[in-house]
Amino acid sequence: MTSSILTNTSAMIALQNLRATNSSLEDVNNQISTGKKVASARDNAAVFAISQVMESDVAGFQAITESLALGSSTLAVASNATTQVGDLLNEIKGKIVSANEENVDRATLQNEIDQLRNQITGIVDAAQFNGLNLLTGDEAISVLSSLDRASTGEVTANSVTVNSRNFTSESGSAGTAVGGKNASISGTGVTGNASTIQLTSNAAFLANTGTETYSVFVDGVEVEVTNAKLAAEGIIATATTAATDENVLDYVAGAINGTLTSVTTDNLGFQGVTAARQGNAGTPANAELVITSTAGEEITIATDGAAAAAGAEAAGPTAASLATVSGQTNTGSVVSVDLVDAAANAADETLSITVGTNTFTYTSDNTPADSDAEAAAAVAALNQSAADQGIDSIVFEINAGDASTIDVINLSSAEGGDVTVSTTFTTNPGNITQTANAVQPATAGAVNIDINGAIVEGDSFSVTIGSSTATYVAGANEDANDVIRGLQAVIAADGPAGVSATLSFAADPTTGTATISLASESGASVSLAEARGGTTSTGDLYGLSTIDVTTGDGAEKALDTIESLIQINIGAQAEFGASERRIDIQSDFMSSLIDSFKSGIGALVDADLEEASARLQALQVQQQLGVQALSIANQAPQNILALFR
Repeated sequence: MTSSILTNTSAMIALQNLRATNSSLEDVNNQISTGKKVASARDNAAVFAISQVMESDVAGFQAITESLALGSSTLAVASNATTQVGDLLNEIKGKIVSANEENVDRATLQNEIDQLRNQITGIVDAAQFNGLNLLTGDEAISVLSSLDRASTGEVTANSVTVNSRNFTSESGSAGTAVGGKNASISGTGVTGNASTIQLTSNAAFLANTGTETYSVFVDGVEVEVTNAKLAAEGIIATATTAATDENVLDYVAGAINGTLTSVTTDNLGFQGVTAARQGNAGTPANAELVITSTAGEEITIATDGAAAAAGAEAAGPTAASLATVSGQTNTGSVVSVDLVDAAANAADETLSITVGTNTFTYTSDNTPADSDAEAAAAVAALNQSAADQGIDSIVFEINAGDASTIDVINLSSAEGGDVTVSTTFTTNPGNITQTANAVQPATAGAVNIDINGAIVEGDSFSVTIGSSTATYVAGANEDANDVIRGLQAVIAADGPAGVSATLSFAADPTTGTATISLASESGASVSLAEARGGTTSTGDLYGLSTIDVTTGDGAEKALDTIESLIQINIGAQAEFGASERRIDIQSDFMSSLIDSFKSGIGALVDADLEEASARLQALQVQQQLGVQALSIANQAPQNILALFR
C-alpha cells in the first residue's frame, strides 16, 4: 500500500468501521432501553405499519369486550327475572289445580293468585340494567361482538342480536288495514265454500273503452279492470277492443289467484282463495266467476259504466257476497223430512222425530193452511221440544230449497244416532219422506292454522272458536313461531273451555310454516281473520290478569291459560339463555384473540434482549478495537515524517 501524508486510507477505513460499530451499538442500546426492535417507522416501515394496524384492532377488541360485558349483565338480569317469573307461574298453577277440587275456598285461592300475579308484575318492571329492560318491549338490541377486517382492509362490525320480550299482560291493539295474508286454515272438518258471481252479458261492461271500469273488492282490496290492463295481459288485442264479460272475469280470476304477468300491482295471491271463470250452463249467455275460499273473504263488486260522469251505475250486478267460511271441529250432519201433503192436518195429530235416544214431537192444531205452514209450525214446535229437554245440539230448520221440508241438523258428537220418523197425520201417512237414514255422530277433528311468510309488526290474527274470539297482535321482529306461541296464549285466555292447542314449529320460521292445531272436546266452528296496522302488540303474559278461579268453570279454563303462559316463559328462558351462552363464548374468544394479537405484535416489534445483550458486548469490544485501530492508523503519517528527520 502506498504511504501518504495527504491521504490516510487506513485511518479512513478504521473510521468507517468505528462509525458502523457505533451505529449498531446505538441500535442495540435503543432496543435495550425501549424493549422494541421496531420502535418507529424509521426502524422498519412495513413491520411498523402492520403492528400499528394490529394495535388499533386490539384497542377495538378491548372496547368490544366491555360491550359484551355490558350485554351479558343486561341479559343476566332478564334471564334471572324470567326464572323468577317461572317459579311464580308454577306456584300459580298449583293454586289453580287446587281450585279445581271440590270443597275448597276458591276466594282465598284467588287472593293468593292475585298476590303472586302482582309480584310477577313487579319483577318484570324492575328487571332493568342501566335503564334497559328486555322484558317490557318488542325491539331487539344489538350487542357489538366483533370487528372483522377483510384482506382489502375494510372493517365490518358484527353484533349479537337479542330479542326483547313483552312480558306484560297487554291485550294489544289490532289494526283494521287489509293485508298480511300470512295465515290459512285447514284440517279435518274444515269446509270450503264456493260462491258464484254472475255477470249478465247484455250489461256490456267495458264496451265504452274510454271511460268504463269494473272493480272487484276482495276482503277490501280492489282489483280494477280497464281495457288497458286487459290489453297488457294479452286478454284482448288492444286497449280499444271491446271487452267481453269473459275477458273481465279472466282478469279478475288471475288477480285473485296471483297469476297476472304484466300488471303486477293487482296480483293478490290470497291464501285459501281461488277463482276460475266458467260458462253458466243454465244461462249460456252469462259468464260465471266461481270463487272458493277456505279462509272466509268478503267479495263485493262495483261497476262504473258509460254514464259514470253523471254518477250513474252501469247495469248488471252491483254486489255479491262470499259467505264467511269456517273450519269446524264438529261437522253437522243433516236429515230432511218432507211434508208433501198440501192439506192441513186435523187437531191433535202428531209428528215425532227421534234422533238417537232423543224424541221431539209436533202436535197439529189444524190451523196451518198448507204443508209449508205445517212445516213452519212443526219446526217451531220441534225446536221448543228440544229446548224443553235441555238439548241444544239438535236443531230443526226449514230447508233452503223447499219450504215444506224440515232439516234435522246434528251439531254434537254426543247426540248423534239413527233418525226415525212417525206420524198420526190421517190425510196421508206417506206425506213424510225421509231423505237420509241417520244423523251420524259428528267427529271432533283438529283444525290447523298455518302461519308463514314475513310477519310485520302490527299484524293481527283473530281466531273465532264458536262464539269466542281471540286476537293476537304481533310485535317487532316476530316470526311465524312467535305468532303461534302468541295465538296459543290468547286462545287459552279468550277461547272456550275444552279447546286444546298443539304447536308445530317451523325449522326456519322466516321462510317455513308454523302450525297451531286446535281440537275441541265438544266441537266448535273455527274461523280466521287477519289485519294489519296494529299499534300495540299483545303481551306474552296476556291472560294472566284474567285468571279467575272463583268458579268451577273459571278454574278449569285457568288451567289452559297458565299452562300456555308457563310454556311461553320457558321459551323466553331458553332464548335468553342461548343468547347469554353465545355472548359468554364470544367474550372468551375476544380475550384469547386479544392475547393472540399482542403475541403477534410482540413477535414483530419486540427486541430479543438476550440477543441484544450478546450483541452489546460484542459491539463494545468492536468499538474498543475500532478506536485502537483508528489510533494506530493515525500514527502512520508520523512514521513517514520520521524518515525525513
